[in-house]
Amino acid sequence: MLNSARLRDSGAASCPFCDEIATGEFPARYRERYGVAGRPASVAAGIVVLPTISPIASGHILVLPKGHVTRTADSAGRPSLLRAVEDLRSRFQERFGHECYVFEHGVALGGLACGVDHAHIHLVPLPREVIGAVEAQVELDFPAAFSGALDSALERAIMEPDATYLLHGTLRRMTITFDHRVPSQYMRQVIARLTSSHHWDWNTLFGIPEFRQTCTALEVGSLETV
Repeated sequence: MLNSARLRDSGAASCPFCDEIATGEFPARYRERYGVAGRPASVAAGIVVLPTISPIASGHILVLPKGHVTRTADSAGRPSLLRAVEDLRSRFQERFGHECYVFEHGVALGGLACGVDHAHIHLVPLPREVIGAVEAQVELDFPAAFSGALDSALERAIMEPDATYLLHGTLRRMTITFDHRVPSQYMRQVIARLTSSHHWDWNTLFGIPEFRQTCTALEVGSLETV
């Protein structure tokens, strides 16, 4: 049974993902910054795929359950989501020439992660050496509680129904740790530091070329300039 504390109810604060899914409207400040009328979104089998704003690299996408939960592990559509992640990993690895690094900061209660508490898994193509460095740093900061395939890691999270977790890896070998002290946008900060980038905060709306390349790679809808 899903923990009701993680399900969106009528009294919950507005969720920007839920709002965008319901209306199909890309918020005005994003349209103006990225010069597009909207971002392509794929919605099927209860799963939504979006090019992320402020991408770490070309091909940086989000895969999220359509229904509002704050941890992917608690989504009723988890099997469909896992299939989508596998398919997208293969497509984007071929398209961008790098392994897709996968991560999620799943929170037990809303408002504790990156400011958007709707569960979402990041897929971002990164050079193998960068992934190795990131994995080493995260292990130092937040040692693993479990390692295995993505589905096994999420099954492990189900065993900790009230825990905040950090999930990361390359799909075949995912690592999960349970720690409420993981800072907001922690993975973005680590990747930025190890790639000598000054950009990590998604609120600053960086990465215009990378965003548009990702939109094109999704091949859903069109990029209509405004």
